[in-house]
Amino acid sequence: MHIAVLDRERCHPKKCHHECQFYCPPVRSGTPTIEFPVENDQPVITEPLCIGCGICVHRCPFGAIKIVSVPDEMNKETFHQYGLNSFRLYSIPNIAPGKVTAILGPNGMGKTTTINILAGITVPNFGNYEKGGSKDDVMDRLSGTVMGDYFTALYTGEKKAVVKTQYVDLIPRAVKGKIGEILKKNDQTGNFDLVSSQLNLEGSLEKDVESCSGGELQKFAIATALLKDADIYLMDEMSSYLDIRERVNVANTIQKLAAKKTVMIVEHDLAILDWMADNVHLVYGQSGVYGVIVDQKTTNKAINSFLSGYLREENVRIRNYSIDFQEKSQKRTSTGQTVIRWMDLTKKLGDFTIHVNPGEIKSGQVIGVLGRNALGK
Repeated sequence: MHIAVLDRERCHPKKCHHECQFYCPPVRSGTPTIEFPVENDQPVITEPLCIGCGICVHRCPFGAIKIVSVPDEMNKETFHQYGLNSFRLYSIPNIAPGKVTAILGPNGMGKTTTINILAGITVPNFGNYEKGGSKDDVMDRLSGTVMGDYFTALYTGEKKAVVKTQYVDLIPRAVKGKIGEILKKNDQTGNFDLVSSQLNLEGSLEKDVESCSGGELQKFAIATALLKDADIYLMDEMSSYLDIRERVNVANTIQKLAAKKTVMIVEHDLAILDWMADNVHLVYGQSGVYGVIVDQKTTNKAINSFLSGYLREENVRIRNYSIDFQEKSQKRTSTGQTVIRWMDLTKKLGDFTIHVNPGEIKSGQVIGVLGRNALGK
């Protein structure tokens, strides 16, 4: 079968000549594979009639179409589909109490969608996007399985789930005030002091959300989730913006939480994932088109499979190359002219002061800045 996905933000039928339809071989032979039900509106691609030639992909002047071939069996296992010619997710991970379960894979393959499904925010429709998702249907279809028990407890209110969003940079748009005041107001567990100490937030409690660094916003989001009285904690990308010391600190905090709660994480930092996770679900597919969540593996085996680009049990190659680490980094032997040079600098922002020693940047160089959070990088 062939999956056809239309990027509705890129598709502008009033600004093109409908090349996708005009050059489509089945359409030219009389098969209505690509149609425009409403004049000058976006097209509808009938997937069962698509031959997967990819001509429409290359002819579209806006790059709005993706055509991907997948095994026919996968169409019987669609877990959730957003709409006509839209992204779809195959299968769902297993999640169990007492362990840190992780999801690992490239962006745009349904990891955040999975988190929203596990939180009850999105109800899976099993590919029937016109009818929409039904909680009763989910419980019936998954009855007698571990995840069937999970969703039954979630939908009936027996268990409560909380999500830590990955979009921490958007927090200042939604929340106003000082970090400490907001956390105290939303504390449902009475562990405000403990959580603040565990995440090293004491020095940031008096700061306004709008003036916080990325690392402080990340720890604020994690603390907000930990202070919710829930049974299931779904943590989406916790390590971004954090330095290595803070990442290890957060990992230790999550491991302690998992000893008494149900925890699932989405993580890209392989070192932290290896440190924190007990089991890992790998995700493969094509970004923005489809995602497949495979059965859980031990952390070491999952990371090694991900780096090699080949899933042996599934007999699937997720990448046409492996990711290898060298013992020594490559060193540039030549650089270009000096682009900018500076002398001693001192900058003050409120109570914060940073001193910068003399330096320069030359063309062709890649400059790294390394250090703890909130030190002025």
